Amino acid sequence: MAYYNDDELYRYFEKSIGEQAEQRLKTLRKEIDYAYSKVMKRVKEDLILEKNLELNKGLAEIRTTYQNEINQIGVGYDEQLIKKRLEMSQAIFSDVVKKIKAFIKTKNYDKFVKERIEDVLKSVDKTTFIFKVSPQDKKVKEIIESLNLKSKIEEDASIIYGGFILFLPDQSLEINETIDQRLEEQKNWFYKHSKLFIRE
Repeated sequence: MAYYNDDELYRYFEKSIGEQAEQRLKTLRKEIDYAYSKVMKRVKEDLILEKNLELNKGLAEIRTTYQNEINQIGVGYDEQLIKKRLEMSQAIFSDVVKKIKAFIKTKNYDKFVKERIEDVLKSVDKTTFIFKVSPQDKKVKEIIESLNLKSKIEEDASIIYGGFILFLPDQSLEINETIDQRLEEQKNWFYKHSKLFIRE
């Protein structure tokens, strides 16, 4: 009976030790699994972070490369655009100059000059005055002379297209009625308002 009891006791201890060992193993497995998952999570996070850093670095390099290329394209495009705009404006004003030269040869030009002289003389004291005209513009000289004004006519090489400058020496006043001046004003207006040019 004592042997039986010892055997039973042995089995009891064996069972108890086995259960405790199993319980301890389960706890250890859980701790190991937890530690493993924690370490793996950190490793994954580190890998993701490293991957993201590499990715961001790569993206930054790509962005820089493409930005440089875009900038180069932009510079080239701006140069082409400015060149094209300049060509267009030159073509426009070249056409205007042709029309001015054709207009100067017509009777409408004679009428225009005569009306401008009469209008200007209405607004100034009829004292001594000087008409400055283009050396090539015979018509203006003839019109001024035909008006029998007490005036002097001087040639001014700066006047290219036509019209006149009325100078009043007593008042140090100069009234510019040249076609050159009007053309310059129109150019300035065009450059300011035309969508062909970049405005600041």
